[in-house]
Amino acid sequence: MSLLCNERLEVLKPEDNPDLFYGHGLDAVEFYHKNKDAKTVFEHETKQAIATQRGLDTFLEIGFGFQNIALEGIAITPEYVSKLRNSDKHDIRYLFLIDEDAQRIRNRINTRGLYDDGDKYPDWIKDIEVEWVIMYNEYYKTECMKYGLEIHNIDEIDSLKIL
Repeated sequence: MSLLCNERLEVLKPEDNPDLFYGHGLDAVEFYHKNKDAKTVFEHETKQAIATQRGLDTFLEIGFGFQNIALEGIAITPEYVSKLRNSDKHDIRYLFLIDEDAQRIRNRINTRGLYDDGDKYPDWIKDIEVEWVIMYNEYYKTECMKYGLEIHNIDEIDSLKIL
């Protein structure tokens, strides 16, 4: 059994947090046999983001004495950034990047992998990963528009003045 502990010694058990640990202990093949299509993975990933945000809220409240911290990952959604910006508790700077080039996404996943190193699992899984990455990019675009946040295509990276 895996347990995650925080400073207060409260324990997060995977069986008590199914949204947070929906793929816990599974290799790529097991994961994609359980989650057979991109839509299912997308739905689980969005639920996992919300569960992760609860932990991030606690982390930000405690602060651990950091003046500045950088948070990265798909759990940092436009809705979450909007919520943090509206709270007046934090000076939030954000950068949302997406890649809208499906062939580049496919090449990156085929080369590098997403779930694990690309050479550790079969290509049929990579096809699902490409589809859900494209789905997630669309989600981020839509959500950024909804919350009035900027989003940039990875093609713009050289011209961006980051923070």
